[in-house]
Amino acid sequence: YLLPAGWCRFPLALGTKYGDDNAWLGNGDPKEEWAVAFHGTGLGYVVRILRDGLKAGKGQGAEQAIDTRSGLKIGQGVFVTPNITVAQAFANGYRKSRHKNTVAYEYQGHAIYAVLQCRVRPSAIKRPNRCSAVCNDEEVMGLEGTFEWILN
Repeated sequence: YLLPAGWCRFPLALGTKYGDDNAWLGNGDPKEEWAVAFHGTGLGYVVRILRDGLKAGKGQGAEQAIDTRSGLKIGQGVFVTPNITVAQAFANGYRKSRHKNTVAYEYQGHAIYAVLQCRVRPSAIKRPNRCSAVCNDEEVMGLEGTFEWILN
């Protein structure tokens, strides 16, 4: 995964929420390590996400799309991306501003973006094939060429 350079990151203490073994975090066998993904959101949603977890929202544009690997319909899920630039676009109000390049929050002349870095169970990742992003398979497009993954 590409380390998000220039970002300020804050770790969360998960304890044993996903078992006693932290191999999924990349602290052991690479085969057990979960994928890294980013979820861009408005600052106002961060506390709710941290409290309740990521939940599928109303915008389900990929619900009818076909997964590029399995050939099955995706269904509802949470949008994430392995591409920090895409996550930043969703964090700055890109969708709500009708595709204008806006910054949602500014503090002392610095842009503030809310992007959550997540570990994602590989079997939960769906790679939609749709008109806005024809191939979302990171093994084909590379991380920087991948627009979105859907988790369900």
